[in-house]
Amino acid sequence: MPAVSRRQHEHRERTARRLTAVLDGDLLSDELADVARYYRAKADKDLGRTTASLEGMQQVAAAGGRLAPQAQRGIANLARIAGDFPAALAAASTLTWKSRRHRVRGDILWPQGDFTAATQALRDGRAEAEQHDAPGERAIAQTRLALVTAFTNPARANEEITLARQYLEPLDQRATALLLQVAALIRDAGTDDRELTERATVLRTRIDVVGLPWLIPLLETALAEGSSGEADPGSARAARRTRSRVGVAGGVGIPGTSPRIPYTDEVSRSGPVGPPSWMKARPGTPAR
Repeated sequence: MPAVSRRQHEHRERTARRLTAVLDGDLLSDELADVARYYRAKADKDLGRTTASLEGMQQVAAAGGRLAPQAQRGIANLARIAGDFPAALAAASTLTWKSRRHRVRGDILWPQGDFTAATQALRDGRAEAEQHDAPGERAIAQTRLALVTAFTNPARANEEITLARQYLEPLDQRATALLLQVAALIRDAGTDDRELTERATVLRTRIDVVGLPWLIPLLETALAEGSSGEADPGSARAARRTRSRVGVAGGVGIPGTSPRIPYTDEVSRSGPVGPPSWMKARPGTPAR
């Protein structure tokens, strides 16, 4: 199906339109319709259309076909994006290797500040991918591991980022490659890297070109942390930090992990889906 094969090389909005047209034509077999519906739901998720994405994922999961495990993963990810971390973790506990259980669990844990558990989950996911000879999933798990390490141990992150680049080199995974660039920015945040803002501007343009707005909160987090040592006007710095906190509801920001950026209900409500539901009651999670 051309619309599916082209998705790595075009804006997600175009992919969603192509797949909608194919589905509206009502000429596909049930199996192929599931493929189109699943990848449209993925595109909707990337574009922030979570309600439409959830509807599509639920339809594919209910059909019980070849892509049902991936759709179950999508449902767990959408719970995380909605900020309902307990529901996301409960959904993740039912997943299997085909659903990328360890990667999903890692994605849920690190926004809670539980970096140790997230790191182990992603290492387990990488090992499982190697066992199943799945180079694509190995690269995805390694990239997420590099991202988590960039927050906690920038020196160690150099090794993780280098390894992720090696894994990605022979693959066609544009979104994962962009995520790795975000990880490199987070690694460098707060250093004397004067090119940080310029690098972020170029990266944001690349993200916009392919239609992956879910990466923006992470990018804003890197800028917010990097601005702490600059002579940055307070209003501009505050705006960047607020934008980074909007990512909390999407499970990608880390609220309150820096004493310079306190978590507030006002900031949490500035996101698209309201304040998050933590796995453990506040203030425990922000303290981590």
